[in-house]
Amino acid sequence: MPHRRQLVQRALCAGRHLLFPGIASLVLALIAGCGSSSAVATTPTPVKCHVTLAMSSQNIAADGGTGTLAVTTAPECPWDATASADWLSGLSPASGQGSGTVEFHVSPNPQASTREAAIVVNNSSFRISQQAATCHFELQPASLTVGAAGETRELRLSTGGCAWTASTDASWITFTTAVRGNGDATVGFRVAPNRADGQRIGTISVGDQRSTVTQAGVAGAVCTFDLSPGGQAVSASGGTNLSFSVTAGSDCPWTATSSAAWLTVVGSSSGRGSGTVGFNVAANAGAARTGSITVGGTTTFAVTQAAAGGAACTYNLSSTSTSIAAAGGSGSITVSTGNGCAWTASRNDGWITVTSGASGSGNGSVAFTVAANAGSARTGGIAVAGQVFTVTQAGCTYNISPTTTAIAASGGSGSITVSAGTGCAWTASRNDGWITVTSGASGSGNGSVAFTVAANTGGARTGSISVAGQTFSVSQAAEVVACSYSISPANTSVGASGGSGNITVSAGNNCPWTAGSNAGWLTITSGSGGNGNGSIAYSVAANTGGSRSAAISVGGQTFTVTQAAAAAPPPPCSYSLSSNSTSMDWKASSVTVNVSTGSGCAWTASSNASWITVTSGGSGSGNGSVAFNVSRNDEGDRTGTLTIAGQTFTVHQSKK
Repeated sequence: MPHRRQLVQRALCAGRHLLFPGIASLVLALIAGCGSSSAVATTPTPVKCHVTLAMSSQNIAADGGTGTLAVTTAPECPWDATASADWLSGLSPASGQGSGTVEFHVSPNPQASTREAAIVVNNSSFRISQQAATCHFELQPASLTVGAAGETRELRLSTGGCAWTASTDASWITFTTAVRGNGDATVGFRVAPNRADGQRIGTISVGDQRSTVTQAGVAGAVCTFDLSPGGQAVSASGGTNLSFSVTAGSDCPWTATSSAAWLTVVGSSSGRGSGTVGFNVAANAGAARTGSITVGGTTTFAVTQAAAGGAACTYNLSSTSTSIAAAGGSGSITVSTGNGCAWTASRNDGWITVTSGASGSGNGSVAFTVAANAGSARTGGIAVAGQVFTVTQAGCTYNISPTTTAIAASGGSGSITVSAGTGCAWTASRNDGWITVTSGASGSGNGSVAFTVAANTGGARTGSISVAGQTFSVSQAAEVVACSYSISPANTSVGASGGSGNITVSAGNNCPWTAGSNAGWLTITSGSGGNGNGSIAYSVAANTGGSRSAAISVGGQTFTVTQAAAAAPPPPCSYSLSSNSTSMDWKASSVTVNVSTGSGCAWTASSNASWITVTSGGSGSGNGSVAFNVSRNDEGDRTGTLTIAGQTFTVHQSKK
């Protein structure tokens, strides 16, 4: 079977006179082969194989996706598709022949800015623009706890390149780093000492993220619960609708639980802040017994119940209160009661510990210890045999000396003396990275803190050290820089008409300068002062007198301006005529008068008589001439004048 190309050639040979001009060049080789048995091979021309894309560009969302691109070309024309960025992938097919469709994949954009790339098919380009990623913030940790003395902490912020602003809702939280920025960052902050007994909570916010800061009170416990009374003795017959009160901070939650089946909590068994716990005691058919209700997991309310058929037990304590020094201490309580009368002893506060006699029957004693108090004075209690034994403890007071210091720019060291009661613990921590606590980071009672300050390479700065809940301020002078200044140019010349210009100032960082002019006609229009490199713009007024000079001073350098004198005024103009009069007969005639004067001196000419007409030279400048006509005189003798360059020219004409 003949090849398709041979069939086309035969058809062309048979009907060559029908060829259209537009395709003649394409088939010349085929026609040239008419009458010959040899075959002639041709390839598509570049013009014929031009590739057309359905679109020139496309906008893709930030989360990426897939798309298609339609390619149009002649059936026998090959093509290749390539991507200009690695986030454009999955080109399928990557090559082909004739028209077709290319599929592609766009990866999600992790950046906070738009990006562009292209898919190139032969010489045609398809631009793809992808939108910027939606900002997503992550702030870690989500919560943290800080001691009552305060401290400096950091949060890790991830943004994926987005701009951010940090803020806080607590005045006792201050930032130690910038509160605005772009991209991932570390957000530093300082928590001031908490001088109150209760805890406090603040938040730091960045975008939609929050980090909660919880700070303990001076006493160190997050929540404390005081019960009143601390316990109760109940007869064998039991009792109903009994109660005791709970005193706690407004943000402190608690739950009341019983240790015995015969002792039941009634009403609400939980609350927040201060409240009341109700309870019932069932009748006792056996021996004396004790039970307790625990509030907040640590504080107990003791219940003692008499034995069945016996007389009601009564209890007496050797004392109902004691005072303990801030350094802590120990003590004991004697319990007096009848034989077989059971009782218990339990602390109501975490800083008090019952070391012996937690329970007994008949006469006995309770021993306890009190922990050192690093905060303000406090009061707690021990519930003994249904009664409250009150413990009052003095608080620790702290003084530091001195409270401030000034350090030179080169850095240095210093010390702080701490005065505190025996057993009163304290800590010292820096609040700024350029200050280092070298010793005395913690102590008890009297002591000292040593510190060093790094050299300062910038402007004056102020920092602090938190010592025993107090602030020691450190101020440091700015870096001492030997400043040198140069200007360019050092002088200039200006024409009499005035002008403007600029001066470049070169100086080191932190080197301030000011610029001033010593003449009113030389004005500084911008850059009258600066720090480091800068520029000065100036203006020179027009000069109406002789030559003059002035200067602008900056950083000990002088910029001199010399201005040319104003041009001298021209001499006054004087005029002369070639003649001042003429006489003529009655006939009409023309006359010319020459004007002599200096260059640039203007003049005019005009007739003062109706029979005299200026025909040329009505005005001029410098030397020139005036022509005029005198009309025929059919009357008597007459005289007329012209004014030429301010001069009078007289014309006498006789009668006919």
